[in-house]
Amino acid sequence: MKPQPEFVLGFVGHRHLADEEGLRPAIRLCLERFAAEAVRRGGRLNVYCSISFGADLLFIECAHELGLPVHLLLAKPLPTSLDDVPTDGISADFRAGPDGLARLADWRRARTAIRRAVDGVDGGSWRIVSQASGDPGCYYDAGVMLVEGSDALLAVWDGLPAKGVGGTGDSCDFARATEKPVFVLAPAPAEALATARDLAPSFHTVHLVSILALLTRRKEREDSQALFARLDEEAYSIGTAFRERLSRSTRFFYFATLLGAATSTIPWAGLLLAAIVVAKVGFTTAAWFIQRGNRRDRAQARWLELRFASEIARGLRAARDFTDPLHLPIGRHRPEWALFARTLALEIRRENPPRTWQVGREEYVAEHLEAQAKYFKSRQSAAAEECRKLRKLGSFAAQMSPCIVIAALLHMGVQRLPLGEWVFLRDNRVLFNHILDFLSLSVPLTAGYLSSLRQGSSANRRSLHYGDLSERLTSLAARIRMIRTEAYARRLIGEAEAVLTEEQLEWRLRESEGTV
Repeated sequence: MKPQPEFVLGFVGHRHLADEEGLRPAIRLCLERFAAEAVRRGGRLNVYCSISFGADLLFIECAHELGLPVHLLLAKPLPTSLDDVPTDGISADFRAGPDGLARLADWRRARTAIRRAVDGVDGGSWRIVSQASGDPGCYYDAGVMLVEGSDALLAVWDGLPAKGVGGTGDSCDFARATEKPVFVLAPAPAEALATARDLAPSFHTVHLVSILALLTRRKEREDSQALFARLDEEAYSIGTAFRERLSRSTRFFYFATLLGAATSTIPWAGLLLAAIVVAKVGFTTAAWFIQRGNRRDRAQARWLELRFASEIARGLRAARDFTDPLHLPIGRHRPEWALFARTLALEIRRENPPRTWQVGREEYVAEHLEAQAKYFKSRQSAAAEECRKLRKLGSFAAQMSPCIVIAALLHMGVQRLPLGEWVFLRDNRVLFNHILDFLSLSVPLTAGYLSSLRQGSSANRRSLHYGDLSERLTSLAARIRMIRTEAYARRLIGEAEAVLTEEQLEWRLRESEGTV
């Protein structure tokens, strides 16, 4: 089966409903409409919601009936035991309320949904609100997380402001503030069904068309490892060709400028001058066509896209045991990449069977973190040597530039002094003047050319930044290996992924600006 983009519909709703079962047809119809829209866009629909009595349970059960992946967000931890009687954790919400009645039937329905999510039925999953701020703040945090992890939000809402912190109104307001599409069903069944029939579903379309194409144009049965290998190979091929063409066009422009300086400062014989002019025009034309080809082929944009995608795939495969596919760092920093990263992360999770966190940690440290540290260290060493050579040549040219200018000024001054001309120039004054004029143009030009080469190869940045990055990753690898609890290991691996994500973003920004 060909992998599909994974769209996510979030859901929030009231707990206390006058006619709970009466809303079921409207909710199911909305899910069918959103599922069809996801298919129309070449993907499939996932749903994301918290779990409580009322609208949440209705939504979850409708999604199960349609075979959709259900991802649960628990505002509180799992209970000590998934027994028939609610005790602590999330099950405490189903204990006796102000009316003195425990919601045992609702808890049994919720328990079934939680077990399905824990077992990964239909590709579902579960997570607990990160760094929850206690009751009732945990419900507000859950609403924010739901919105952040979704492409659209469906709500059963009466349109009134939230009665307390974390109500349905807070989630809807936050979604609208972040420009996520919000679709509201009234608590009244008849009105909700009429709204569902007229529903025109849509998703948050911040992702770029070219990024979506990376998902929709994949080969049949191409798994995540094959996708990574293909992206990495294509990025290397396009990037190498782009760099070579860019370097060649820069050299050609430099040669053309040198020839221009020569023709403007030195008198040449007619035939030789014509040959130099032809060469100058040839270099300029060749450089222009090379740069035009790069622009026409979108070489730089394609290279950046493919390299960025391959690095995302590398990180997701390595940290698959410790990252949440619905809440990836790259999605917060670059929303246009959220759909690509989420789809790949969910696919990787389906492809790889569960394992202990200790095994996942050892593989992450050895095959990803330490390997990345060695890679950056080797790039730093190579860049330092390249930077040293270019800096040495550039410094020499830069130091020669004022010397040439001063020599030209002295020569002009000496000619105007009553002492007369320098003896050794008496017979070669014209030739010397031409050479001096040529050097006064070409030497500063060469200094600028060498400086641009150093900047263009990113040697300066890599020689300084990559060494520091390698040390940070090595230090994090050592700390992660020492940890004996899963929670703290997740925290440190999150820090490591944040460091690598920042490096990817900085690299892409600098390359996009053309300053590397």
